[in-house]
Order: sequence, then structure tokens, then C-alpha cells
Amino acid sequence: MKDTPIVIEEEYELSTPSRLVGVSGARREEEGYWDKTDKQFQAIAIMCQVQTRFFLIDGGSRSGKTFICIYAICVRALKYKNSRHCVLRLRFNHAKTSLCNDTIPKVLRTCFPSLVDLVKENKQYSYYTFPNGSELWVGGLDDKARVEKILGNEYGTMYFNECSQIDFNAYEIAITRLAQKVEGMKLLALFDCNPPSIKHWTYIMWYKFLNYEDHIPMKKEVKKRYKVLKINPSDNLENVGDSYLEILEGMSEARKKRFMHGEYSTGAEGALFSVSNIHKNRMQKKDVPDYIHCGVGVDPAAKDKTTSDETGIVGGGAAKFEDDGEWHYFIELDYSRRGKPNVWANTSKRCYDDIEGDKIIGETNNGGDMVESTLRTVDEDISYIGVHASRGKAIRAEPVASLAARNRLHIVGHLPDLENEMVSWEPDESKWSPNHMDAMVWLVTWLMNKTRVKRPRIRKLTDKGNRK
Repeated sequence: MKDTPIVIEEEYELSTPSRLVGVSGARREEEGYWDKTDKQFQAIAIMCQVQTRFFLIDGGSRSGKTFICIYAICVRALKYKNSRHCVLRLRFNHAKTSLCNDTIPKVLRTCFPSLVDLVKENKQYSYYTFPNGSELWVGGLDDKARVEKILGNEYGTMYFNECSQIDFNAYEIAITRLAQKVEGMKLLALFDCNPPSIKHWTYIMWYKFLNYEDHIPMKKEVKKRYKVLKINPSDNLENVGDSYLEILEGMSEARKKRFMHGEYSTGAEGALFSVSNIHKNRMQKKDVPDYIHCGVGVDPAAKDKTTSDETGIVGGGAAKFEDDGEWHYFIELDYSRRGKPNVWANTSKRCYDDIEGDKIIGETNNGGDMVESTLRTVDEDISYIGVHASRGKAIRAEPVASLAARNRLHIVGHLPDLENEMVSWEPDESKWSPNHMDAMVWLVTWLMNKTRVKRPRIRKLTDKGNRK
């Protein structure tokens, strides 16, 4: 293969020059010159520090976190022949859509245009091969067979994308594969997230410098390996524009704190659920008993505009532990999203299939029979029941909050968007709609009916149309 000359900072060095000095404008464009934001330059500078091994970039949405991490991995892959690198997300479908179909091709086109046709993608196993033999693997931690394939290799760089959704135990297993020896290459683990709650392992490790499981302080020589940088949308204005900030300004205060200002949630004083209780009762998927009943709660948005509420789509089930006669309730999936009816209907069906649900429970106040008819355009045989809210959100949520207080409501893994709503929404104060939480409440209320848990009668479950 003919060598293709590429001008990228100091021959693939992850260095921090202000710009490519002495390269003409025409050549800069031809050879992939591009301007990083100031924060992205800071990120590269931190990666280059000798002591940096575990680097977390947290902050708001669309701030350029993923782009700069993929760029850094490409540079390392190009610099070190036959090196291997991987990017992991919680769910493979999200990794495929976000990374393989979007960010990785965008980084190659923007930063390495002369390599676009030379970097080969293996779509069957989701990895990329560079001209020098280096590889970049992409995977999700929800696919056992794929994870085993990926974790059969050793890597020089491991990148945990959207790590707020990744369970700590899954991370600990995966990080053992950060072990490839390549002359001159240091091992580097990268992480990014929109900040979840202060109970999440990212906050405990990078801000408190504590071992996550036993909260023992890190030793001095270990602590210096952990670096963190916050990047927010306002730091990436040249790429997202003022209009995106206007969209974020229209969000609820809780979401604005997380997605605009990149702040960790501490929990609101008047919230029905507490951070400590969620953390205490959190479970790993492997420890959850088989569900006796399971389903998906759907709280449709009234409108489908960009600035409208999300449609809450939450999946989970009910089961008993062998040594406990009580029913327990598990919230495992949060597929909530914005979108037109056909979009949220397809997402609801996917959640229904993934949880192997018995029923979709749809709130009908905003859409009436439209909710069912929209779902049936996706799957006419879907098992569905419509529910109508006759009382306020707080009254509906109180029995579910009571379950949590009695240690019988469990989040499986980490569901940061849902959890943030649970600990931030205050019945008497909040003016925003907790769509993720509403969907969860509808689901758990239905599960409580199925398991015949006595509770205050707060609303009527009404069958809509032809129940399957």
C-alpha cells in the first residue's frame, strides 16, 4: 500500500501547539487541518501528562467530549503500529448509531481526510483497521457474546463513552483489558458523561478520590493518575451555535443543570425519592431474579417540537427473592426520548421487546386512543393497556415512593436521566414535568396491581380497545 502523507500535529503526537505553524491555508484544508476549541486543547494537554491514566471529561451535552476522545484514539492508533483501542457504551445499538454511524466517520472526514478511504470498517464485528495495522473496536456491554469477543483482546486505550450509564462492576471487568504493551505507548483510559448524581462512581472516584466500593481514600500515587475536565456547550459554540443554547435554556432547571451547566445532582429537599435510597437499593442485572411480571410504562409528550417534553419510556418487572416473601420492583430500561409519535412508538416497541414485556402501559390524558393506535401501527398485536390520570403526579407517585422507602424499589445498573428526575422533582415547587418518572410510576403501579399490593386507590386502570 502506498504511503499517504498526512500533516497532523507533530506526526501524530498528542501535543498542544496553538496551531499548525508554517502550514499554508490551502495545505491545511487539504491535509486535514482543523481548529480545536480551547477546552479540547486542554483535554489533549491533560492526556499528554505523563501521570494521566484515567481521564474523565464530564459536562453538558454537545460540548465536543466524544469528538475529542475519538480524535485522540485515532492519533494514538496512527502513531503506534499494530496497537489496539476500544470504545464501550452500555448498549451496542447506541454505540453503533452514535459512534460507528456518526462520530467516527465525522472525525475521520474532519481531521484525517486522506485516511477516509484507507481506514477499513469490519461491520460484522464493529472494528476499524488503520493502514499501519492498528485497530479501533466498538462495543456495548449489554451484548454478552460481543463483549466476550472484545474483551478477548488487550488494548492500549479504552474509552467508556456515556459512562454515567455503565455499571461500576461492568467497568471493573472491562478495564482489566487495558494491558497491551506497545513500545513507547502509555496505557490510557478515557471516560465521558453528562454528570449524574453525586452517588455515581464517577463522582466518588474523580472528585472524592475514594475507592467506589469501600470508600477508602486512594493512595497518593494512585490519586495523581485520575484527571478530570469539565466541558459545557458554551465551550463549543463554534460547533453548536447559540440556537442550541436557547433550546437548553427552555429545559427544566434539573435538566438545565445537567445538560447545560454540567452539574452533578445532589437531590432536592422536597423530592419524593432520595439519592441515598436509590444508591442503597441499586442492583446489578446478574443479581435480579427472573421477573414474574414485566412491562413498559409510556408517558407520551403532548407535542413533538424540539423544545417539547420527552416521551417517558421505562421498562422493568416484579419478582420475589427466595429468602424474602415480599414483592420487589425493578426498573431496568429507560428509553425515553423526544420525537414524533411514530418515533416514540417504535422506541416503545423496542423497549417492550428488550424487556420481553407482558404489557405496554400508556398514559392517555394527552393522546386518548391515539396512543394505542400509534403503537398498533408498529405492531398490531402488541399487548397494551391505557391508563388515565385523574389525580396529580405527586399522589400517583407516593405509593411508589413508599415502596422505595421500604427498600423494595430497585434501579438496575444506572439510569441517570430517570434518577435525576426522581431526586430533583418537588411536588410543591417544580414547574417542569418529570416524564421519565411518570412512565416509571405508571409501570410500577401496574405491576403493583398485578402482584396485588394493597395501596391507596389513586386512579382507575381502563382497558382501551382490543387488549391482547
